[in-house]
Order: sequence, then C-alpha cells, then structure tokens
Amino acid sequence: MSSTSKKLTEIEQLRAQLAAKEAELQSQSERLQSQSERLQSQSARITILEEVVRHLKLKRFAPSSEKTSADQFLLFDESELCTDPDLTAFENEQANKSTQGDNDTKPRGRKPLSKDLPREQIFLVVVK
Repeated sequence: MSSTSKKLTEIEQLRAQLAAKEAELQSQSERLQSQSERLQSQSARITILEEVVRHLKLKRFAPSSEKTSADQFLLFDESELCTDPDLTAFENEQANKSTQGDNDTKPRGRKPLSKDLPREQIFLVVVK
C-alpha cells in the first residue's frame, strides 16, 4: 500500500506541475498576443508617419506652383502639329513672342561700378 500511496502523491505532484506549466504557458501566450497587437499598432503608426514625412517632403521641396505654359501642352500633341497646315504660322507666332519677351526681361548680373570711382591698374609679369 505504501507504493500505491507514493504513486498517488507522485501523480498529484505531476498534476500540480502540469497545472503550473499550463498557467505559465497561458500567461506567455497572453503576453505574446499583447506584444503582437502592440507591434501591429506600431507598424500602422509607422506607415502613417512615413506617409506624413513623404507629404511634407513633397510640400517642402516640390515646386510651389503648378503653372504651366499653354505651349507646354502642345508638346503632347506633336503628331497633330506635324499634320497641321498652320504649323508655320504657329512657329512664326512663337518666334515673335520670344523676341518680344527679350525686351521685357531685366538685365542680370551685378550693377557696374560708378565711373567716378578712381581706378588703378596693376600689371603683373610672370617670369618663367
């Protein structure tokens, strides 16, 4: 009888160990589930933040206006322009616009120095 009582106590100990392991496994499973949910929410947040960064980069570095010349749209209609009998008239009109536009532009570069300023010329001779 003593061997059966030892086996019964051993069985009870094994059941207790099994219950403890199952509880530990359950807690680890719950922790894993919560970490997985947290990871998914962080991944969604990262995606949103990347989109915001992309939008802000576009807003900062992209051209500030999308103004296009009417002539630019004609670039896409090259086949129509090639078959158009008024092509020469259009080219002449563009040439007239370009010559008129030259008069409207401001001169670029620095303003010249005043002619009243004294000037001194220094010549350097390089001897080999």
